[in-house]
Amino acid sequence: MNQKKETTWLTGLIPGPAVTRDGVIGKGNVIVVTGDDGKIFRSPDGGKSWTAIKSGLGDWYHLFGVATDGKGRFVAVGRGRVILMSTDNGLSWTLVQQKSSDRSIYKVAFGKNNLVIAADEEIGYHVSKDGGATWTHNQDKKIKALRTISYLKGSFYAGTPSAVYRSADGAFWSPVNTQSKGARALAYNDKTNTLFAAAHAISRSTDGGNTWEQVFDLKPIYGDAANIMGITCFDDFVICTGGDMLTVISKDNGKTWGQLGYYPAKGGFLSLLQTPEKIIGVGTFAKESAPVCFLEKTDFETMRPVEPTPTVTIPTTPTITIPTTPTITIPTIPTIPTTPIVTIPTIPTIPTIPTIPTETIPTTPIVTIPTIPTIPTIPTETFPTIPTIPTVTIPIIQPGPFTAKLADELDIIAGSLSRIATYLRGL
Repeated sequence: MNQKKETTWLTGLIPGPAVTRDGVIGKGNVIVVTGDDGKIFRSPDGGKSWTAIKSGLGDWYHLFGVATDGKGRFVAVGRGRVILMSTDNGLSWTLVQQKSSDRSIYKVAFGKNNLVIAADEEIGYHVSKDGGATWTHNQDKKIKALRTISYLKGSFYAGTPSAVYRSADGAFWSPVNTQSKGARALAYNDKTNTLFAAAHAISRSTDGGNTWEQVFDLKPIYGDAANIMGITCFDDFVICTGGDMLTVISKDNGKTWGQLGYYPAKGGFLSLLQTPEKIIGVGTFAKESAPVCFLEKTDFETMRPVEPTPTVTIPTTPTITIPTTPTITIPTIPTIPTTPIVTIPTIPTIPTIPTIPTETIPTTPIVTIPTIPTIPTIPTETFPTIPTIPTVTIPIIQPGPFTAKLADELDIIAGSLSRIATYLRGL
């Protein structure tokens, strides 16, 4: 476990600058590496020489994952839910699927009998039953936001940020308790029959995925940013790397862990491959970085223990004795009687006076009284003064026949005069 020398990664020969994302070793030791801007690189000789292959995609399409059936067929996936296929061992590529979306398919894995499953970051997964020529979308409500998928030990394993699921046929999935939340990288060591799942921590299963134990937690050492992206295994070695963190390795099938030297370029690896002699690190975030790096397997003997955070010892502060302050007795303050609480009765609520409806009084029509014409003044008529009738002295006549007749005549004259007087008064 002691460090013999500082281990570094040797730069590969991929034409740069380039940002690579994933890689796979196929038939005849052919290596295919995919990356940003729709780039595909192919090595026919295990990484000694490389050629850029035209994908037919523009700069916007980043290819995040690639897989092979080991018989000359490759499938690459990426941004825009794009799917490419090659049937001539990676020499030429055909566009199979392209969606008008900025969502991505991150990883892809081959199973048995030409079954291929691709992990979608949002809507579950895509399935092909003819080796990648045609695809259908499948949505299991439990499985969303897939980050990785692998075919290990006869089953598909799919990792989300919070869980891991397993399926034998890609149709029915069951959760796997890895003792760690989620997985971004999965691997199987066929020599030790051990499964590994990793993200912020590394878990392993030695019984075919039925039970799991967490064997290494990265957060206490590397912080919240630690995130495993790639795992590979050989003999009893397990190598994990990702992001800007150190590459961590185990020489005893995951029981204990140590670290390698820093990767010399910016960014860490997203994928790890292995040939019989070398470990190949694929995936950088900076275009000026080397897109592929190599490490000889013999260099893993230089592993050193993981360096814990150093403990800072704070010297003990000397004890200072402070003299005791004398006790001062304060006389008891007499209790102030409690003022009785006067309860004010609740004022009853005045009922709301209903609103008197407004009644409109009809307007009395104005009656126009016609003007009474002025009665003209009757002119005053002056009558002449009636002369005073002189008193007539009638001598007493002795009654006789003539006297009686005269009396009758006088009565008639008197009556006439009375009527004349009445008439004149009435004028």
